[in-house]
Amino acid sequence: FCNLWDAKYAANKSYCEDLTEGKFSWVIVQGVLKEQAAGRSQIMSILKQRTSDDNVKRHCCKLLESLGVQKETQELLMEMEVELHRQIEEFGGNELFQTIVDRLSMKRIEILTS
Repeated sequence: FCNLWDAKYAANKSYCEDLTEGKFSWVIVQGVLKEQAAGRSQIMSILKQRTSDDNVKRHCCKLLESLGVQKETQELLMEMEVELHRQIEEFGGNELFQTIVDRLSMKRIEILTS
């Protein structure tokens, strides 16, 4: 997720490097599956290109957004974060684990607008 939409990640690494490297991240797989269900394959075609063209990468991110993948992924990650906090408490609490989860929180991600 961060690889595609986190402004800080893009500034420190490269923009959408999963697309450049042709990686099947969870977000990409969800987009490919949704496109296949609709009889399309643009995302898969972009992934196969291993493009370094930022315009093509932005187009792919817009496709993922239009398919609802970005929003669904954010919601899933936030649900998982809540569940992690619940489980940490259930097992007696652990300040260090709580801090780690908080630092990895979706709330800390600056979403890029494509």
